[in-house]
Amino acid sequence: MGRRHAGRAAATALAAAALLTAAAGCRPVTVTGAGVSGGRGGQQQPFLGSPPPPPTYHLPTPPAPHRTVRLRPTAPKPVPAAKPSYHRPHPPAAKPAGTLDRRCLTGRVLCISKRSDTLTWMVDGKAVSTMDVRFGAEYTPTREGTFGVTFKSRRHVSTLYHSAMPYAMFFSGGQAVHYSSDFAARGYTGASHGCVNVRDRQKIAALFAAVRPGDKVVVYH
Repeated sequence: MGRRHAGRAAATALAAAALLTAAAGCRPVTVTGAGVSGGRGGQQQPFLGSPPPPPTYHLPTPPAPHRTVRLRPTAPKPVPAAKPSYHRPHPPAAKPAGTLDRRCLTGRVLCISKRSDTLTWMVDGKAVSTMDVRFGAEYTPTREGTFGVTFKSRRHVSTLYHSAMPYAMFFSGGQAVHYSSDFAARGYTGASHGCVNVRDRQKIAALFAAVRPGDKVVVYH
């Protein structure tokens, strides 16, 4: 009875081992010093799977190179030239004297024409110099007629208006022929308080040196 019982136990153990092997789906392996081997004589088994893929490295995209843009400076637009006008401080040439009054044809005369806005320095019927002049405003008109130079004042200042009147040559009360910086700057946009303004400083300086008290002054239209 003992041997029969032992045989049954061994058979049961073998059956259980077979069931475990079938359930695992693989052959039993033994780990030895030579590696992994099968159940027979410790032989090395070949690797049946595919090799793992090599690792993939993602390198960052390098930034675009920095470029320096140089802009060419733009040339300034040309400014149109100013057109000459009647009110320019210094015209290219003096105005023509026009027709002279017959009172200007004899002796030493400051011949002043309101029609042509000119003063002509006449000596014995010959024109020595001509210059542009400006007259009084509507409420302070320059008187017309024949006068004489009463006195001269090189650095005169008006006692009434406190304005400079260089190279003043008085001919009728407080009215005089003199240089005007306002006339030189603004032209005919302004007017005097009755005097005869000259805007060419060099010409009136020469005239002041030539004129003597008593010389005739003719103002006409």
